[in-house]
Order: sequence, then structure tokens, then C-alpha cells
Amino acid sequence: MGRETIRVINPMTGIDLDKITKDLDKVMKDFIVNSLRTFVTHSTDPIPVWSGASRASFLKLAAIARTTIDINPVAPIPPGSRIDLGMGTSEGFLTTEGNRFYGWTWSSDLDYIHIVEDRVAFVDKGIRSVENLQPNLPKVEPVYG
Repeated sequence: MGRETIRVINPMTGIDLDKITKDLDKVMKDFIVNSLRTFVTHSTDPIPVWSGASRASFLKLAAIARTTIDINPVAPIPPGSRIDLGMGTSEGFLTTEGNRFYGWTWSSDLDYIHIVEDRVAFVDKGIRSVENLQPNLPKVEPVYG
């Protein structure tokens, strides 16, 4: 009895890394915007509104996330609405580094924002809201020759 030989030839010639990278980048950018929307909603909902400054500190992120924040100041005049103060003393932007890092940054210089955070832990609620979110990654399609 002779030896049997089985020969398997793989017709795959490669993987289109440029396409995969481009597809993954789009998925991750969409994912980070959707995650940001969740974060903004869960972070701002517990913040009480008086002059509007605390919630307004999230307006830059809300614009990036294509969402709105309900801000209806109830403070008497003065001080009245401090929405401009909240926007002017805060930063919010997306951060991407090539195809390796996707995230966002929020900060506020409002003198009393730490008091509000201590009282209602709004940032913690926002962070917990996105902890288990997962992107739908694109499928890798082999290239056949």
C-alpha cells in the first residue's frame, strides 16, 4: 500500500489591510459618537438646573454627539441664565490618534462644578453608562486570486 498525499492549495492571496483599516476607522468613529451621546445624556440628566451653567458645560460634547441637553434656568435675575458661563469655562472634544485611540475629553473650570459632582456624581453615571458598550466590528474579507 502506497502513501497517500493530500495537497491543499489556499486560493487566498491576501487581506486588503487598507480597506480593513478604513472600515474599522469608520466603525470606531461612529461608535465613539454614539458612546459620547450616551455619556452626555447620562451625565447631564442628574445635574439640577438653576442658572444652567453646569449642564451648559456639556454643550460642546452634545454638539459633537448630535444630541441636545434640556436647560431651562430657573434662577432669578440676577444671575439669571449662565449658559454662556458654562460654555465659556468648559472644553469638550473628540480625540483620535490614527487607528489606535478613540475617545473624548471634557473639562470645566466652573468654580462650583466639583460641588455638583460630589452631590450627584454625574460624571460617574456617565462613565458607567458606556463601560459595556461594544462596537460592531467589520468582517475581514479575504482576497482570492
